[in-house]
Amino acid sequence: MLDIDDFKTVNDTYGHQEGDNVLQRIAECGRAALRRGDVFGRIGGEEFAAVFPGCEPGVAMQVAERLQQEIQRLSFSHDAQTFGITVSQGLTSLTEADENLDSLFARADAAMYEAKRQGKNRIIPG
Repeated sequence: MLDIDDFKTVNDTYGHQEGDNVLQRIAECGRAALRRGDVFGRIGGEEFAAVFPGCEPGVAMQVAERLQQEIQRLSFSHDAQTFGITVSQGLTSLTEADENLDSLFARADAAMYEAKRQGKNRIIPG
């Protein structure tokens, strides 16, 4: 799970059209940073989810870190002001104890919010 840090500030400061631009550019980063067969998309608001089928945890962390770096490299301009964005990510794996995907996403979501509590712009395994 991935959440754009302080996205409300982007919308409030630069407008919703610029906020939409940020969302589109993050989607492009996902396509560029993830591996063939991975799935990445917006699930609502400023939240995105990625699924890495058959991926070992260490490799999943590498992919998440690559995505984090690509997003940090983004630069946006609005009315002669330049700004960047960061994201907080929660990363987890499907376990034998998971009866469905809801528990997987709940763990990833909790880890993402822990990343926010710890200062944002980080990846927390959950």
